[in-house]
Amino acid sequence: MGGRPPRSPGTGALSARPATPSPHQARPGRTNLHAPLRAGRPGCSCLAQDRPLRLQQPPLSGPDVKEVQEILKELGYLAELTGLYDRATEEAVRRFQQHHGLHADGIVGPATWLVLLSAVPGRVVIPELLELPPVEELPGRFVVVDTGLRTLTIYEKGRILRRYHVAVGKPESPTPLGSWRVVHKARHWGGAFGSRWLGLDIPWGRYGIHGTNQPHLIGAEVSAGCIRMQNWAVEELYDLVPEGTQVYIVGPVPVRESIYPGEAGSDVLEIQRSLAALGLYRGELDGWFGPATAEALRLFQERLGIDEGGLAGPRTLEALRLR
Repeated sequence: MGGRPPRSPGTGALSARPATPSPHQARPGRTNLHAPLRAGRPGCSCLAQDRPLRLQQPPLSGPDVKEVQEILKELGYLAELTGLYDRATEEAVRRFQQHHGLHADGIVGPATWLVLLSAVPGRVVIPELLELPPVEELPGRFVVVDTGLRTLTIYEKGRILRRYHVAVGKPESPTPLGSWRVVHKARHWGGAFGSRWLGLDIPWGRYGIHGTNQPHLIGAEVSAGCIRMQNWAVEELYDLVPEGTQVYIVGPVPVRESIYPGEAGSDVLEIQRSLAALGLYRGELDGWFGPATAEALRLFQERLGIDEGGLAGPRTLEALRLR
């Protein structure tokens, strides 16, 4: 279902504030939870996997092709490192995909990258495409929800422990992006909330991860903002994830056409981060379009000669690089 479940008897109030991210300007199209991505982070793949790798003429080459080949060779799927995405590499990728339950199309896209980068024993990797903090700043066990891939992944010391398919918020009620924590757990609410509930400290509403009575909708954008899982999966998650666990929700930033004072959401959070990076907003990053956000936005619009009547309209959002 998603959004705001009824309070279960005996449950405590949700935390009023999320863990506050650093105020860095967001890149258009994807949430930026902390500092901008940096190449060459210790212990982390330094590649931003922006292009799918596939067989074509002339063959693709570059550091991403080289890294794929090195991983495939280390895992025993490829014999020779050519530096080219050639027929042998494509066939090796197909075998790897088949063995790991992926769609075996020979193309290295986001899902294949995720599995490749965590498949080498002893290798600590957080893919750049997840846009997380540097590895050394991450907790030992944490959860990543990717609303674009519609997956929920539990990481243990930088390696994948479990991954599940999930349903996420509808376009008109998107799942809030950001860095949150599990602050409340409950069993057997039943109905649309399934067999388990894990509440998150999102400040502008009651959101969480829960089960479902409509398992056929897993993988779709159908909720009022919550993350839905199969009941067996959320029961496993419930046992693996204690209260206080960090949950990073990443994905395409849902930005409305116009945002009005008094509204709240991930797009307001992105506006606050952008204004904070410009030195105009010094308030709390809470995703609420309150007086402090309105004043910072007024100063920004005044600098650029934008008059949109106090709201964040198309011209303002474009100037903030959120469009």
